[in-house]
Amino acid sequence: MVKRDEIKRIIALLFVFLSLIFLSCSKEKVVLERVRLAFLDSDLHQLAAYVALDRGFFTQQGLQVEVAGIFKAGPEEMSAFSAGEIDIGYVGLAPATIAAANGMADVVLLAQANTEGTSIVVGPDFDDSEGIRSLAGKSIAIPGKGTVQDFLLQKAIEKWQINPIPKQVILKPPEMQFALNNEDIDAYIAWQPYPQRSVRRGKGKILIDSGKIWKDHPCCILVGDRKFIEEDKPRALKIIKVHIMATDYIIENPEKAVEIGVKYTGMERETIRKAIDKIHYTYFPDIEKTKEYLDFLVKFGYVRNVDSGIFIKRFVNEELWTGF
Repeated sequence: MVKRDEIKRIIALLFVFLSLIFLSCSKEKVVLERVRLAFLDSDLHQLAAYVALDRGFFTQQGLQVEVAGIFKAGPEEMSAFSAGEIDIGYVGLAPATIAAANGMADVVLLAQANTEGTSIVVGPDFDDSEGIRSLAGKSIAIPGKGTVQDFLLQKAIEKWQINPIPKQVILKPPEMQFALNNEDIDAYIAWQPYPQRSVRRGKGKILIDSGKIWKDHPCCILVGDRKFIEEDKPRALKIIKVHIMATDYIIENPEKAVEIGVKYTGMERETIRKAIDKIHYTYFPDIEKTKEYLDFLVKFGYVRNVDSGIFIKRFVNEELWTGF
């Protein structure tokens, strides 16, 4: 007959054995899905990308994100999409739409990143007594033809009937302040935080914010390579979920968002704080405003031979947003 102590010992050993099996299973390595991400350098419109990386939101959704590119301009990023080097990216609506409509890159709009957040900046001694009409006959730098900033300037010229039309000069935003300091240009239009940095350093003043030109206008978006998105819908939904988490974090934790903005741009805290105040962070795509912008691109010849209705339906996959 087995003694009572022996029975207890056997039960104890069995418990240890089962516990080891449980721990072994629980420590089984979780395989994360690889995602190659890109975004623009020091662009606060794309703060959600910085927040998602900093707070580990991709990992929380089972995604192993790899920063595959940090670009100076949207067209460069769209070229990387075309070359198959990235899977998802934060980029301006302008270069993404132009590349997709002209067949240079096959991407899908996954989410809006922000609205507004652009300003026209003039020198500190610029005579702005006529408001935005003071730009008549002046030179103004834009970041490129077909950009949202180009569109906003054209819309302002038409809305306020600015004449003579300002002369446009193409410069990258980091170069604009130097040109303004050297009086090579009279003004520039760029996304935040560049305008606010000019103000903060006493090198410029804001003539007008973009919301007064086109209220709630779309600017940056999150796009994905079509093949990458369509071959795995659950993975695409995880990516959208990460963006929503990051955007909500910005809205609910403004001071922590400022800290992350400082970390990823290297700019002064007060500059980042005031710049973020001028940006509206969101995630639901605005289809009507996206179509309005496409019509502008067609009107000025940046996009050709495109049926806007068919293009928007293919470019904006509304099915991905079912349930959000």
